[in-house]
Amino acid sequence: MMRQILDTNIIVRFIVGGGGDEYDRALKIMDQIEKRAVHGEISILVINEILWVLKNFYSLDKRTFIPVLLRLLSMSNITCIEVSNRVVIDALLLMKEKNLDFTDAYLVQIGKKETVLTFDKRLKKLLR
Repeated sequence: MMRQILDTNIIVRFIVGGGGDEYDRALKIMDQIEKRAVHGEISILVINEILWVLKNFYSLDKRTFIPVLLRLLSMSNITCIEVSNRVVIDALLLMKEKNLDFTDAYLVQIGKKETVLTFDKRLKKLLR
């Protein structure tokens, strides 16, 4: 099975739509992943960038796009490169639940196994 690393613009175009060639190509890529013809891999950096673009460039509410990202990361044929999908999924859920940015939510998840140092008082409370 062919392994393909997904960039921000593929996922953003898939989520936002808008028609056109890029949207059609993004749909085709996601269809290939869903049919297990391709194994999609995504970096934690790309996930962070996707969140930023959807919120700041497209002005979407996280309640709109987090469920879509959760579904994507729940697919058996998409994996995060640096950490387990579970860590990313839990960070997204925490982001949505506690109104955190993704970096802080991710650090809380990492902080379950590693020591995270911060001056951020709110983050320190969540790390306990």
